[in-house]
Amino acid sequence: MDAPAGSASKPKRRRRPLLIGLSALVLVIAAKFGYDYFRNRADEADLQAAIAETDRLDPGWRLEELEAKRAVVAAERDAAPVVTKAGSSAIRILNTRNVRSVLVAISQELKKLPPAAPLSAQQTEELRACLAPLAGPLADARSIAELPEGRYPFNCSPEQIWSLPHVDNSTITIWLLRSDALLQAQDGDLDQAWADCQAIFNVARAFGDEPVHVQRTRAYNIVLLCNPWNGRWPRARSPKLRSSGRKCFSRTKRITRAC
Repeated sequence: MDAPAGSASKPKRRRRPLLIGLSALVLVIAAKFGYDYFRNRADEADLQAAIAETDRLDPGWRLEELEAKRAVVAAERDAAPVVTKAGSSAIRILNTRNVRSVLVAISQELKKLPPAAPLSAQQTEELRACLAPLAGPLADARSIAELPEGRYPFNCSPEQIWSLPHVDNSTITIWLLRSDALLQAQDGDLDQAWADCQAIFNVARAFGDEPVHVQRTRAYNIVLLCNPWNGRWPRARSPKLRSSGRKCFSRTKRITRAC
């Protein structure tokens, strides 16, 4: 017996919405790919136009070109490798046992003192004990006082996130020098205390003409770190030292701002 004619058309009717839905999905996906393709083409054209205009208005702006134009620093005046040596060796020592935590604790306590306030006997001995394991890196850091320039190797690869270990090394080196300057001033050795500050200025100068903003900002912040010493040493009855400090601070501040 033949099936009714109407029953054969029911599966076709059921498949029709599915086909319509699949067709609509394909059209949406195709439209999305088409939009992305033409949008990428337009963005690439805008980028190339911007690069061409930059080449015309400011030639030599690429990182590798800026690196090639940087000044060459003589080895006997280059503080960068010494900062790297002092900072990296100090980091290794600070990561052993509780050296870092003890030095952080005493440093935080000393930050609360006014610039002209002397350390107590207990603070002096605690600071001296904290710096004892760091005698080697501190000796390297002190030598930076005689190195007024610097040039760190720069990564010109296209990555947007760079490794900047010399920023960390400079931070640790300054920490050592500030702590030693406090201790030397407390002990009455103002010449060594001032030499420590001179070394801090030279840590800032070691960033030189680096083309990355974070290093230039760091150099300027380093200069500001030295400002509290101006209030500590004029009481030492040394007009020459006071004048030298003011001139060095003003000069280095202008240099780092100009960078």
